[in-house]
Amino acid sequence: MLKVVANLLFLISFAASGAQTISFAVGHDHDKMVKHYAFYAASWEIINHELELLGYDVVANVYPWARAKEMVRTGQHHGLFLAANFQGRDKWALFSQALGQDQFGLFKHKKGGSTGPIASVRLISDYSLVSFISPKTQLQLTTAQEGLNLLANKKVKGFVMSRSYGEYLLATELNDIAEDIAFDTNRYDLYTAHIAVSKTHNQAESTVALIDKALANSIASGRYPKVMAKHKVRNVQLISSERTTAK
Repeated sequence: MLKVVANLLFLISFAASGAQTISFAVGHDHDKMVKHYAFYAASWEIINHELELLGYDVVANVYPWARAKEMVRTGQHHGLFLAANFQGRDKWALFSQALGQDQFGLFKHKKGGSTGPIASVRLISDYSLVSFISPKTQLQLTTAQEGLNLLANKKVKGFVMSRSYGEYLLATELNDIAEDIAFDTNRYDLYTAHIAVSKTHNQAESTVALIDKALANSIASGRYPKVMAKHKVRNVQLISSERTTAK
């Protein structure tokens, strides 16, 4: 009960003091992603608009992705935008309600022909982003760009990653290899996408409550599906209550 009261006080406190600021850590390519990465752009627009209606100014603090995560993990910003619910993250983070979800699976070379291993970005030891491929068989790489380039050159036979982020990279900085690579839609896992808040932040629970209220307002008002549609986000990426039955 005390936690509920504290969260409610946090949500209404801005009324007495004017607009407050909420600070999110984002990756180095944030500005490019809000222009060219549909799901990311729609989610950013939704959160910004809804928090503004609640009396908050949103500040994006740009870092390399690993640094952005660390800045949030140590409680130096309110949240990490965006964060998939990967194994182990719940050890340090509280998650907002999901803004949507993404397909994680294999990008493959359209012509096949590689006898190399399947590759993925290094996360934590003995962990695979997909349930159907053992982490012990995966070549661990530093960046997605490295993996997609190896795939284009047939040095690996598949690369494990998020479909929407991979297609964003292929539409922008890796456009020269885009024609050779496609996501395999026959098999994939789904991960929900959230704003992650460090458990060590002194306003952790109230920050999550605020974000959840903003998202709930967007859904209740009908703004959530309109923004997602405007950015042409795939139906499968929407939260379940807003998904249509069309395939």
